[in-house]
Amino acid sequence: MTTLHDRLADLAAEAPTGGPTPDLWSRGRRYQRRRRAAVLVAAVVVLVVGVVGVVLRPVVQDEPAPVTPTDGFRLPNRFYEPSPRTPTTHDAGPLGPMVAVMGSEGGLVGVSASTGAYRRLDLPGWSDADEPLGSSDVSLSADGLRLGYWYVEDGTVRGAAVYDAVTDEVMRHDVESDHGVMPDGMTWVGDRLWFSAPLFDDNSGTSATSRVTYVWQTRTDAVREVPAGRSPSFGNAAATDDRVVESGGGTVDLYSPDGEPVRSLRVEPSIGNQVVVSPDGSRFAAMLDPDPSSFDDTQHGVVVLSPRGRDGTAAHRVPGLLTNEVVGWRGSRQVVVRTFDLAAYQAVDVETGRAEPLTVPGSSWVPGFQVAQDAWSAPTYDAPAPPTPPDPRWPWVGSGAGVLLGGLALVLWRRRVRA
Repeated sequence: MTTLHDRLADLAAEAPTGGPTPDLWSRGRRYQRRRRAAVLVAAVVVLVVGVVGVVLRPVVQDEPAPVTPTDGFRLPNRFYEPSPRTPTTHDAGPLGPMVAVMGSEGGLVGVSASTGAYRRLDLPGWSDADEPLGSSDVSLSADGLRLGYWYVEDGTVRGAAVYDAVTDEVMRHDVESDHGVMPDGMTWVGDRLWFSAPLFDDNSGTSATSRVTYVWQTRTDAVREVPAGRSPSFGNAAATDDRVVESGGGTVDLYSPDGEPVRSLRVEPSIGNQVVVSPDGSRFAAMLDPDPSSFDDTQHGVVVLSPRGRDGTAAHRVPGLLTNEVVGWRGSRQVVVRTFDLAAYQAVDVETGRAEPLTVPGSSWVPGFQVAQDAWSAPTYDAPAPPTPPDPRWPWVGSGAGVLLGGLALVLWRRRVRA
């Protein structure tokens, strides 16, 4: 009978000779630390690759979805404050016809009439410093294809320039002067840019002499000079493709596209200094203002004028309307007005006075917000906010963080291996 003692003796006899492997515990601990360090390094590498991949990936910004295909304009129901990092036309390509332009923190921004995309305009010689006063002003053509602006060189206005929204090219016309010119105003008459630029008398920039108005035919680059006494005051002038209209308080003066006086119409009652012309050129809308020589934020009525006889006008007051500014026509029956205490521009029926919101303007940065005249008659659509490009500093931050984390992981790994 085998006893427990015998079984234990047999097991002892079969046991391997020799003791445990020397330093087995320490070797196991080192192996465990190496595995943990390797896992940590791998995790950090994956994190770094992921972060750097995200911040360095090519930024592809989706433009707002195009509105239904059309050859005409579409007017957004609202405009947005452009990002300072809005892409430029140089980087992203020209916009084509623009529904509006506006100042922004990053420069002058155009809005596409077809897609609603926002892009900063590359305008050599344009400055938002507005020195001298008015030098940052721009004028958008009625069809949104061209933008007129003052060309500034070494702090001095040298003349006018025109940006083409289709080709992204700029042409300029310098005015011969010893001390530069004073920006006095510009407006589009079809594809002609009218601008007035009195010559500064000296380097002080305090006095200037007005001699001519320039009529620049941008298709042929021909410039015609019209004596200043026979041309309108540009702060008060409006235009269509075939006429320029100026309000003189008690008169409305009409000029041909080449600057020739055509007709002067008497107006009663007195109107303000700004007048807008209906799309067919048959009627004018203006603010009623008993004292057009002064400006304040008082709201006034709006009157619609129609030529009558050789030099008279018939006046019709828009019922119930009090506003601060009339800016255009929406078709043949509505005028577009701006009331300072309302967010949106309004379209108002000239017969009934019924008003409806039209669009909310965008940025108020220099030189302000300007809509192409043809756009006021265009259908509206719900405009999405433009994409906000990422801060260009993030790739550098991501790269620096990646290098830092990688270095930290390497230090930890080496310490654990040595231990």
